[in-house]
Amino acid sequence: MRTTKVSQLAAVSLLLLLFPGWRTARAQICNGSWTFGVADSAAYRLEAREPCHALLDPFGDKNPTLLLELGRRYEIRVVHHQTYPLELIAKGASAAQDKVLLSMGSDAGAFASDPEVDWQDDGGGTVRFTLTPRLFQAMEQGGLTAGYRCRDEAATMRGDFLVAWMPPLGSITVL
Repeated sequence: MRTTKVSQLAAVSLLLLLFPGWRTARAQICNGSWTFGVADSAAYRLEAREPCHALLDPFGDKNPTLLLELGRRYEIRVVHHQTYPLELIAKGASAAQDKVLLSMGSDAGAFASDPEVDWQDDGGGTVRFTLTPRLFQAMEQGGLTAGYRCRDEAATMRGDFLVAWMPPLGSITVL
């Protein structure tokens, strides 16, 4: 198990402790939308969110970590989308190692035509997608990390997704 997986698991565990009613208030943790602006032409900056999400990074932070839940639908709006188009990626140690899975303003990416992901790009800076188990698996395949980046500024405009999911009941071992 990679160190990042352990720290992600710890972050999710902390969120569950802070939000003990998460099963009845799932919409407050996940399943919503974000609006990105740009900070100094070198990073995405979170400007808005709907509904009220638990954030791992405060508003205004550069390239914030976004909390997603497997099986939920999301919307991301990029204010300056023509200059800073968003891509959903399997994130490597550097931009050259990233694998593009979905890309704003193009048909690029292995999941653009997946009916379960239902990638929608309105051409005006807003994209919608469902985080399916297959998409998440592709984001994490080969030791990569679920993330996002700007297609044209991939070296600096990169962020992470922290994905919450429940393992199938048959896979839980009780000691």
